[in-house]
Amino acid sequence: FRVREDGVAREVLRVEKATEPITLALLVDTSQSATPYIADMRRSLETFVKRLGGKNPIALTVFGERPSILVDYTLDVPALEKGIDRLFPASGSGSYLLQAVEEIYKGLSKRDFDRAVILAITAGGPEFSDRSYDEFVPKLSESGATFDAMVFAANPPNLSDFGQRNRELFLDAATRATGGDRFSLLGSMALDGALTRVADALPNQYRVTYSRAVTRLPPQPIDVSVR
Repeated sequence: FRVREDGVAREVLRVEKATEPITLALLVDTSQSATPYIADMRRSLETFVKRLGGKNPIALTVFGERPSILVDYTLDVPALEKGIDRLFPASGSGSYLLQAVEEIYKGLSKRDFDRAVILAITAGGPEFSDRSYDEFVPKLSESGATFDAMVFAANPPNLSDFGQRNRELFLDAATRATGGDRFSLLGSMALDGALTRVADALPNQYRVTYSRAVTRLPPQPIDVSVR
């Protein structure tokens, strides 16, 4: 591994496999735009929670209409499966993705965790979060959680609309700021592969310890790469 702060190489002292449980927040779009994808989302998410549940606390939140918690953080896989079975699109509704993310990172601030991931699945369409994306990104980054987004891209966003443009800017900025990934899905069948990639990656993370200079301000950026 190679670590650089403000372009300066730092000495890597130790690398070890990260074995702590992952606090995982699943955010699922149940707006009207998600209607064609709901059945495949249920099927793919059930496989996903079977792989990662039981050892990692997982919560399920929906954001068609106002954000709502279907299942709070739990190790109980059957409870998560029951929550996934309750995923249905809300007729005539729009997305509140940014507000859902805000509620999750506020909730994480009250929890003790070593690793946390927010994974959002969005179908696009109208977005009703009315505050600018740049209000959310710094606080999300400060939460210590990684933000991953899976975006159904069959219909391109309407960038002349504030809500949809604001969501697109948020998705790019939030994944980049937290070290997450953005997956563009051309159809619902692509969700299986994207969730499998995440399920493969999360148990195979590493904790890198390195020496850093004493500074009054934290360095920006911090770049970690593999030789």
